[in-house]
Amino acid sequence: MPNPQELLRQVMGAAATPVPSHPQTQQDWLQRILGKATGIGAPSPMERTMPTEGEILRYRPKPNVREATNDLIHDPTGLMMAGAAGPGRVLTNGMYSRLDEAAQMLPKKGVPASGVMNWLKKSPEGISPEEVAYRKLSEFLSSQGNQTVTPEMLASHLKANPAPFPKVKTLQAHKDTIVDWLERNGQGVPQTPDEWTKLSAQMERTAQGWQQKGDTETANRWFGFAEDAGRHAEGVSTTTGSTAGQPKFSQYQVPGGENYRETLQTLPGKPLPMDEWAKQYRDFDPSVTPEQLQKAYAKYQAGDSGITVRNAAEFRSSHFPDDPNLLVHTRSNDRTLPSGEPGRFVEEVQSDWHQKGVKDGYQTPELDRLTSEYRALREQPGGFPDQNPEAMALRDRLRSAGGGQGVPDAPFKETWPDLGLKQQLIETANDPKAEWLGFTGGKTQADRYDLSKHIEKLRVSRLHGDSGTRYYVSAQQHGDLPQVEMGSHSAEDLAGVIGKEMAERIINNPKQAQIYTGLDLQVGGEGMHAFYDQKLPKRLEKIVKPFGGTVEAGEIAGKRGANEYGMPDRHLTPEPMWFSRLTPEMKAAIKRGVPLMSVLGATGLHQLALQMKMGSHDTQK
Repeated sequence: MPNPQELLRQVMGAAATPVPSHPQTQQDWLQRILGKATGIGAPSPMERTMPTEGEILRYRPKPNVREATNDLIHDPTGLMMAGAAGPGRVLTNGMYSRLDEAAQMLPKKGVPASGVMNWLKKSPEGISPEEVAYRKLSEFLSSQGNQTVTPEMLASHLKANPAPFPKVKTLQAHKDTIVDWLERNGQGVPQTPDEWTKLSAQMERTAQGWQQKGDTETANRWFGFAEDAGRHAEGVSTTTGSTAGQPKFSQYQVPGGENYRETLQTLPGKPLPMDEWAKQYRDFDPSVTPEQLQKAYAKYQAGDSGITVRNAAEFRSSHFPDDPNLLVHTRSNDRTLPSGEPGRFVEEVQSDWHQKGVKDGYQTPELDRLTSEYRALREQPGGFPDQNPEAMALRDRLRSAGGGQGVPDAPFKETWPDLGLKQQLIETANDPKAEWLGFTGGKTQADRYDLSKHIEKLRVSRLHGDSGTRYYVSAQQHGDLPQVEMGSHSAEDLAGVIGKEMAERIINNPKQAQIYTGLDLQVGGEGMHAFYDQKLPKRLEKIVKPFGGTVEAGEIAGKRGANEYGMPDRHLTPEPMWFSRLTPEMKAAIKRGVPLMSVLGATGLHQLALQMKMGSHDTQK
């Protein structure tokens, strides 16, 4: 690794002034360079300290700043250090929009519309093409023609087209800490559901206040209290938890973990228009008055419908059908490495939405256009595909795009694993005890969902009724154990019962009665190894690298094996895993923000500046 002098030369470029050789004067030298970049005056020799985040934020860079610093110190938001959040950064569940921050760099006088994109791309950390497309930035700039786009105009457009920050919901068997907390702090414990509801709303407002201040750890604690209070309002003790709030797949864990949780990240949906929503509500309550309907619709717009509303623009996951627009879900627990370090272990990362999108396609504007053109062509004489080459070409394009039966379009098509890992990373950084974040290897996943290891025989009967085709499933366990009746399920729900690959195998089998044994029950091995041993380690490496992290292979204690006599061994057999160690400095930087749709730029300046702020000059660490 290059020494500090060479590292700084690489960062600052040939246009920079010579780098001092003495470590103590390097900090003063960097301070002066930052003074040129931000307009902050050079300090006196007695004030050799890094500029505060607030100082950097209060000054807009000079027009020629890029020439003076080789494009890498143009940073009015104070982001020259990885994760260095200041008053100008807005965090949502620990994440921020890189596009919103890059937009702050636009000069006050504005830039011609044709040059805005080039200006934004000069951001030290770059901008995400996916976010640019999702927020319709190119369309906005095209509509401006040759006009000058000011920071206010750009900010107005981005506000009207916000970044797709997901809502985060955690399903966990909560301990009843709220009553204990109220009693220890001399607060009265509510005695009625209405009192609990009011307390829940009050605590949620407190949490939002801490969130706005950027204190995610305190905000999460208050959000947890608000959720517990809400559970009490439903008449259910948080010691046992309500059925709706309990984790659903806790049986799929490597033995030895604690505090199991399921984290759901959903895309906020657009509410139905009043007339469409009212039709569904009247089916639920035919006697509802117009006044009651208005009040109920207001609650629905605020996210509390009281009934299950079906929206064609929403996606429903087979694993969590009560949570629409589920982008990605992760399952995790807490455990300790053989060397003694505590951390968070991710059991699974999955996106039903995008996995189905890969298979069936997406309902994009382009798909709608192709469908309309194909239908119009079909209505013309000689418009059938076997008679018209143009119609045949349109039909083939439609089929390749999902045939018009795709799932609703959504962001994070390629980066949904990153989204799940980032949320786990943020939560791990906010856990004072956790020293690492890791996940299972492909072998664990392949063994977990290999039905042949769990059952001897699977019987399936195809049932036809007024509600469509359903599948009755029963499983014969190994040995003399009884047969397990798994019930009747629709095609959509079958994957949540026996796994995606096995469900597809059953649905595509035309036989009325099906029996699977032996090799027919082995599923998912190759795909699991590719995802958990190749794709996820690379994704996590890319996420933690800007904070100074790496990803390494390791082992955790796993399942209990058998000894030479066939009896259970007292030792747990090791299970392969991948993990990244999180130092206190890394956790502090992560808590200042992780980019939603783009990864922080990994430049030598980020690491060096962070070390200087901590008083260290050892670049080998």
